[in-house]
Amino acid sequence: MFKETVLSSLIQLARPLVRLCIRHGIKLGELFDVVKRVYVVEAERFLQRKEESVSTSRITLMTGVHRTDVAQIRSEKKFAPRERHTASDVISQWRYDPRFSTKPGSPRPLGIEGKESEFAELVRSVSHSVSPYTVSFELERLGMISKTKDGKVKLTTRVFVPKGDSSAILNMLAEDMDDLIVAVEENAFAKSEDLLPNHHLKTEYHNLPDQALIEIKQWCMKEGSAFHERARNFLSRFDRDLNPNLASGTGRHRVVVGSFSLVEEVQQIESNGNEKSGEDQEIT
Repeated sequence: MFKETVLSSLIQLARPLVRLCIRHGIKLGELFDVVKRVYVVEAERFLQRKEESVSTSRITLMTGVHRTDVAQIRSEKKFAPRERHTASDVISQWRYDPRFSTKPGSPRPLGIEGKESEFAELVRSVSHSVSPYTVSFELERLGMISKTKDGKVKLTTRVFVPKGDSSAILNMLAEDMDDLIVAVEENAFAKSEDLLPNHHLKTEYHNLPDQALIEIKQWCMKEGSAFHERARNFLSRFDRDLNPNLASGTGRHRVVVGSFSLVEEVQQIESNGNEKSGEDQEIT
């Protein structure tokens, strides 16, 4: 039953991805090649997470991809596992870890010279696999840190936003899509007695004038930022990485709270199938 439900929804689920491809000139064959590769990689990871044996034949059976293609894709290892955004984690750690902040949400300037500097300690508290120099270079490039007169660095942003980096921005889109699909999938298929539902709401209006758009965008940015600030303040209280002395409790879980805003012109489909822009549309 679940399979039939998902299949019937795939047209709607695929439309945003296909529209993205059309807008950027990606042909069906190119998309098919990507999807085929992702099928193989994700099937292999699925079996690994289940601690089951992984073989070309088994992946072929699961995915329907020809075993020759499966073998080739597995040998290429073209798709690396999704990695956490180290820079984003560093900013969060800096703002809420009492070792690096004066109070929750208030990062203090940190010494940056040398391998044992405060900034190096901050980066190591997030990851041992990346150089503090690399992180500082990236944050400075993005304008998220600045030097103080006494040679320290201070944080000049509240959140990590990869401005001007289209690849990083689209990677964030992919992560958001993944999280949203899993959250909605749980809401759709999990038994109500098994768990509380995930938050999934949207507010939408369809008839707003040009003159209101700037105010609306500014309001969405301001209120959205304020909401996420409250979310970070609340969730950071329970995170063991940000509270080294917080050792109680069992298990390890990830919590995601996402939001977005969009302002676009309404398109009206005429009887002949052509789109009619909002400018030409008569509003009564």
